[in-house]
Amino acid sequence: MNLNSKRAITAFGIDMGAFGTSEKTILVRADRIDSTIYLTVYEENPLQVKPNSSGKLDEVKKITKTFFESIKKSGKRLFIDVPIDLQGLPHCIDPIYDWQTYKRPVDRAFEGQAPLARDIGTHVARFSFLFYQNYTSRERESTLGSTVFETYPRATLQRLGLKYEKYKSDRAKRYVSQIFSKRNSLWEATPGNDNPNSRNLRYNVNMLRLKQIGKKVILGDDQFDAIICAITGVLVPIAPVTEGELNELLKKKGYFNSEPFKVADGYVLLCPKHLSKKNSIKTPFFRGISNIYIRTESSWSNDFLLENAWQSINRFD
Repeated sequence: MNLNSKRAITAFGIDMGAFGTSEKTILVRADRIDSTIYLTVYEENPLQVKPNSSGKLDEVKKITKTFFESIKKSGKRLFIDVPIDLQGLPHCIDPIYDWQTYKRPVDRAFEGQAPLARDIGTHVARFSFLFYQNYTSRERESTLGSTVFETYPRATLQRLGLKYEKYKSDRAKRYVSQIFSKRNSLWEATPGNDNPNSRNLRYNVNMLRLKQIGKKVILGDDQFDAIICAITGVLVPIAPVTEGELNELLKKKGYFNSEPFKVADGYVLLCPKHLSKKNSIKTPFFRGISNIYIRTESSWSNDFLLENAWQSINRFD
C-alpha cells in the first residue's frame, strides 16, 4: 500500500471542543486509496492542549501553530464540525425573521444550533481564534471552501438515512453513548452502556461497516462525528450545499426573502448521491467504497501529516 500514490486522497475531520473544559477536540485522519478508506482516530492531538493554570495561551499558540503550519504545508483538507462563516452574526442587517438575528440560513434549514448559543458558542469562539491566529486574512479568504470546510454530521446523517437523533450521550438520562469493535463482527455497546442512544450509534457504525484493525477501538459520539467529518473529505465529489437547495428547504419551512438566502462559505454535506445503490448492514454503504478500516493512534507527531510518515501504513493490512 502506498499513500504516496497519486490516487491517494487524505482529509482530516475535527469535532471541536472548548478551551479549558472536559470536552476534548477529536481529530480523525481519512486516507482513501481507490475503493478503500483508512481511518485513524488520534487519542491525543495538538488541538486538545489547554491553557496553563493561570489561563495563559502560550502553549496553546505554540502547539497549534505547528499543527496548522503542517496542515497548510501538506495541502490536506480540514472538515470541521463547527460554524466558521458566521455571515455577520450577531450583527444581522435588516432581518425579516427573528431567527436571522441568531441563526444563519443553513442553521435554520438543517436544524443546527445557533452559532453563538451557550454550548456551541465556546467551540465557535475557539476555532475562530485558531483560524485567525494561524491564517492571514488572505489565507482565510482563499482556504475557506478550498482546503478548510464546515460540515454538520447531524444533517449528513439525516440526508443519508441514518440515525441522526439521540445517538449522543445524554447527561440528563445518564446515557453514555459508547461502543466497541470486535474483530470480524458487529460493533457492540461497552459494558453498562446498552441504552437507546448507544444502540443508535451502534446502528450507524455498523451500517458504515467500519472494520477494526489492531487493538480494540472504542468510539463515542464525538469520535463518530469527527469520522463523518473526515469521510466527507474523501468522497468525491465534495458537495457544497447550493443556494437553490438551501432556499427550497427554507421555502418548505415557510421562509421567503426578496433576495435568495445565502449559503455560508465552505459549508458542505454528504448527500444521497454518495450512497451505493443498495446499502445494508451486509453491503457497502458509500458508492465506490468497498471497505472502511479503522484504528487508533495514541498520539500525533509533528510530521504525522507528511506522506513519508505513513511508511508503516501496512499496519492496516
